[in-house]
Amino acid sequence: MSPKILGIKFDTGLTFREHFKEILSSKCYAINSKYLMTIYKATVLSQIQYSMLPFIKSPKKSKNELQIVQNRAIRTIFKINRSTP
Repeated sequence: MSPKILGIKFDTGLTFREHFKEILSSKCYAINSKYLMTIYKATVLSQIQYSMLPFIKSPKKSKNELQIVQNRAIRTIFKINRSTP
């Protein structure tokens, strides 16, 4: 079991995998880019910015997974081609 303190899930190895899984499971549904961006900021970005300790201490693989999801969300919100860097 992973205890949750102030919205941050801790695990025994302090890898914060469960914390990131919870963030990555957030879904954004709305009508236009303005609403999608608001939902993204409220549900995903706020958790990432608030919980910088897990981000700093996490393995590079976890950081990369999180960045990929953020990039995908931004491309989706602004209807940008998937191949755009």
